[in-house]
Amino acid sequence: MQTSEPAKARATFGKVLSLSRVLGDRLTEARVLNNTGLLHWSSGEYVRALEFFGRALEGARALEARSLESRILSNTGLALWSQGDCEGALEWYGRAMALLEELEDREAQANVLRNIGSVRMRRGELDLALELVTESLRICTELGDRPGRSKSLINMGNVLHACGRYDGADALYREALEICLETGDRFRECIVQLNRGLVMLDSGRTGEAGETFLAALEMSRTLEDREGEALALANLGRVHLASGRTHEAVPPLRQALEIMDAIGSAEGRPLALVLLASALLATGEDGLPEALRLAGEAEAALDSDAVNRATGYLYLADISRGLAEMAVPEELRSGLSGYRDLILRGAGDVEARAGLITDEELRESFLRGVPAHRRLLEAAEALRVEGGWPE
Repeated sequence: MQTSEPAKARATFGKVLSLSRVLGDRLTEARVLNNTGLLHWSSGEYVRALEFFGRALEGARALEARSLESRILSNTGLALWSQGDCEGALEWYGRAMALLEELEDREAQANVLRNIGSVRMRRGELDLALELVTESLRICTELGDRPGRSKSLINMGNVLHACGRYDGADALYREALEICLETGDRFRECIVQLNRGLVMLDSGRTGEAGETFLAALEMSRTLEDREGEALALANLGRVHLASGRTHEAVPPLRQALEIMDAIGSAEGRPLALVLLASALLATGEDGLPEALRLAGEAEAALDSDAVNRATGYLYLADISRGLAEMAVPEELRSGLSGYRDLILRGAGDVEARAGLITDEELRESFLRGVPAHRRLLEAAEALRVEGGWPE
């Protein structure tokens, strides 16, 4: 549940919850608990969201309210996914899907299929993610579910983006944006703006990307969408870095990480750590100790983020080479792997994930269409052939 006035909505739900308890209306109580959990989720308060979903689930099961139970199961998976717990999310989505198949609720099935696709994509299983979101889109189209269609279009765009098919991804995002504007879904509109900004950035349209991220930042703050705000700030920092404005990159990246840590969000955090380390290193030796700490932490966290892993390895490799060129003593940079190791590990990861893609065209696009993937593979080949450092 997304709303432009979450504080007001929480107050209203609090009153309804109290009244339902006075009246002994346990079904309304369970529904309000679920909706309150969704409000906490949309504000990035994932632990609180899970607490409310747990209480709502107890009530729904006691009443044998199976449709409500299926929604709560799915919402629990969503909160776990937001925390970076892919295995937990898949488990709860699986429970929801089994119940929804019994209930023959196709609209809700489409929603869960879409969410499972997001988890599979984060794990790097792009073929399976595309299959799931395609089925979700098909169901939404058959049912005439326009809001659901917009969500499936966004998720399909995300998969194409991850495979380097930027034009196709942007076309899907633009169609989703039209539906969001038509239905007044500002929360989803903000997500589309963030995703379109990433396509622009990866396509080399840095100026447009910066403007788009600024618009998404303003919108996320209006909506009190803390995760969206953090992602917008992190991506603004990335734009500044790509444009050579290293000093300007530091404040938004710091703010992004502060929000991510406050709400317990795993989305984009490893890359934000890498970006801040890179920015601090470029600003001078005063930022060296913190840059070293952040780079080490980022390297340890990259395994949890298949989507941003290649870009993270590239930045870390550049940091490692920069430290060596600065003649930073090896004992001070012991928490970060060497340039060669990072490049070869990153390239190996790209090749391994490409091996999971059965469609040849999609696999080739993944390998060569994504700039970070292409650069890692070229750098690794140079190291293998020449045994040196590529320019």
